Amino acid sequence: MLGYTIRMGEKVIRGEVEPREKAAALYKEALYEGKTAGLLEQDRADTFTQRLGNLPPRTRAEIEIEVLQPLAFLPDAPGAPPKWEYRFPTVVGVRYQGAEGRVVDAERLDADRDAGGDIPTRVEFELDVAGWPGGEARVESLNHDLRVETVDGVAKAVLMHAARLDRDFVVRWAACTQDVGVRLTVGGGLPGDDGCYGLLTLTPPAAPVVTYARDLTLLIDASGSMSGEPIATAKRLVAEVLRGLERADRFEIIEFSHTPRRLTRGMKAASDAEVEEAISTVARIRADGATEMSAAMREALKPLRPDAQRQVVLVTDATSASSPRSSRSCAMGCRPAPGCTASVSARPRTARSRTGWRGPAAEPRSSRTTRTPPWRRHGGWVRRRRVRCSRRSR
Repeated sequence: MLGYTIRMGEKVIRGEVEPREKAAALYKEALYEGKTAGLLEQDRADTFTQRLGNLPPRTRAEIEIEVLQPLAFLPDAPGAPPKWEYRFPTVVGVRYQGAEGRVVDAERLDADRDAGGDIPTRVEFELDVAGWPGGEARVESLNHDLRVETVDGVAKAVLMHAARLDRDFVVRWAACTQDVGVRLTVGGGLPGDDGCYGLLTLTPPAAPVVTYARDLTLLIDASGSMSGEPIATAKRLVAEVLRGLERADRFEIIEFSHTPRRLTRGMKAASDAEVEEAISTVARIRADGATEMSAAMREALKPLRPDAQRQVVLVTDATSASSPRSSRSCAMGCRPAPGCTASVSARPRTARSRTGWRGPAAEPRSSRTTRTPPWRRHGGWVRRRRVRCSRRSR
């Protein structure tokens, strides 16, 4: 977080970083005194809550939040060369919390949601892309219509229409050329910091000279909250991932609810016969039971052969609410493995998604598939981002 500013006409309010308790006290004090005030609190690395109080009637307020955010590097986007991906989240999903009392700030993670399935707020985006390696940036979005113009070597991408807050804003552009890429970005510090800082970014060639076999573990959430469309979407996603494996790759599949269960006997070679048999086995999964993710993660991270890339893909309808420290504890004694989470539900439901649910199948619900490549890695950073949201009070 680099900056927080509220503008109302000619009046400008600039935020200051304070401990949570002190910031909340200052916010309440300002409201009691009749002043316009804002409070931005961070609950997780990717989750913030903003409050704005005492906004004068019929006054237009503009809130500017400036952050530093990593880009995702997609080395093998389907049918395309490597790309950078910028993702701005607009959906707060239900988080897995495990047993009651495990997450001390659980109540803070329950965001208010519109019962009717939509909220009137719309969002506009403007993104500048500069410094791509040769040629045109070819900026594109997976789920929004963009208008892209290039001015003085900078590609400016703008949403053609104001968007609903029901899906992430995802933009991709070219990352590599035929040779290894090297780029150094130099800049100064924040106000009051006279230092000079540099960011060195190395990108691989578009076509690798040497490749390695992959050991892929697919971890499928089969708890009760996945019943209906989420588990159906998960099955389709797993089938696509399996059919995209190379001959030298191996895979295993583990489903879990309250306990993990292996659907394959160890690692299987990615032959056509083994892949189709695995897809048939996955198709018979039924969603039922509570959710216990930690035991499943420990099972998935057991050491395998040392001469292959180890990758784990978690397919679930919830995000973990545990802290990074407690999440890392399940991997003690295991080899590090790159991994990702594939979300199969865009619309949060009730409290049973937070702890899993033991009981009959739930009703079908709206969903979407967020396809995240299992080999997704991070590289590069968005130096500064400004997001402006305006609201006219009544």
